[in-house]
Amino acid sequence: LANGLGNTFSRVTNMIEKYGVTWPLLRTNLMSDCERQDQSFAFSDLLSFLQARLKKIDQQIEQTAPWKMIKDGQVDEAKVVLGECVDGLFAVAQALTPFMPQTANTIQTALKADIITKAEPLFPRLGASEKQN
Repeated sequence: LANGLGNTFSRVTNMIEKYGVTWPLLRTNLMSDCERQDQSFAFSDLLSFLQARLKKIDQQIEQTAPWKMIKDGQVDEAKVVLGECVDGLFAVAQALTPFMPQTANTIQTALKADIITKAEPLFPRLGASEKQN
């Protein structure tokens, strides 16, 4: 879950910054689906559901290739795709709050910003700071 979350978050925020995309956050309501899992205390099912949701967002990026859409002049269409990705990530972060409060807050804060910029890694690789120094 952490790897998929970190990679997808980084990828989406990078494209948002690179292409200067802005739009209102729609805030898809995944909470009703998540609450059903939460109320039944099926936490592993909830986390699996969220992992599948992240995979779906990543697949949407791969299948639609927003960077190609923009290059081909389909800017409005690319904005819609990236907006849906941001919306989905925001919803996942909301649902992750009880499990990963700091990470969820970082994601939500970044995605609610007036100008979204490329995010720092949520989960830096071990030893990465040593290699940079």
